[in-house]
Amino acid sequence: MISYIRRNLVAFVALFIAIISFGGTAAYAANTIRSSDIVDGQVMNQDLADNSVGTHKIQDHSVRGVDIKDNSLGGAQIKESTLGQVPNAKTIGGATFSELQSTNIAFHQETDVCARPGIWSPCVLLHLTVPAGHQYMVTVTSSVTAFPGATGQDIAFCPATDGPTCISGIPEVVTLPANQFTNATTAASKVLGAGTYAISTAVKVQNALFVTGNANTSTTLSYEDVALLKQS
Repeated sequence: MISYIRRNLVAFVALFIAIISFGGTAAYAANTIRSSDIVDGQVMNQDLADNSVGTHKIQDHSVRGVDIKDNSLGGAQIKESTLGQVPNAKTIGGATFSELQSTNIAFHQETDVCARPGIWSPCVLLHLTVPAGHQYMVTVTSSVTAFPGATGQDIAFCPATDGPTCISGIPEVVTLPANQFTNATTAASKVLGAGTYAISTAVKVQNALFVTGNANTSTTLSYEDVALLKQS
């Protein structure tokens, strides 16, 4: 054995020097390093080239959430189409998106059917519910077309809430000439807190209108959450 070592001493010395030169580590052929060859936790930032980690670089499902440092990924690294909906994204403070967005509702009714002589009549009655903890900026547009018949008269109308009560406090008064269709429009706005409201076009005539079927009163309701108005 000793004679064998003596004969191959030069070879052993060369092998020892080679091991020292590689820092005590074994050399690997190309494409032969596998996951089992790497000590856990030893792949560092400096070992990865920029933009090198992708689906074609790392086996599917091998990188987990626990492997990524908190708050270390930005929007550019996230594929948005893979994200689900944020919980409760369809509601804000319990109110649905449809309740918070700017909304327009319009309906009409025959003026000669809804208007009653000598009293305020809530024509085209709508109901609006403002959720708890919210305020709506409400705009009501009222349009009245009327045909008085052979005798002219005055007609009073206004955008109204419960009562009906004119939102502006003052009604519009229009003269209806005999045997003639007359149209008039007015609008008023108001901030409404939480609750349910009756929205209408309040109409008051002196005498019953001529029945034509072609003269309508319309109420258009527009509203938007005050919180959204402050943000815009």
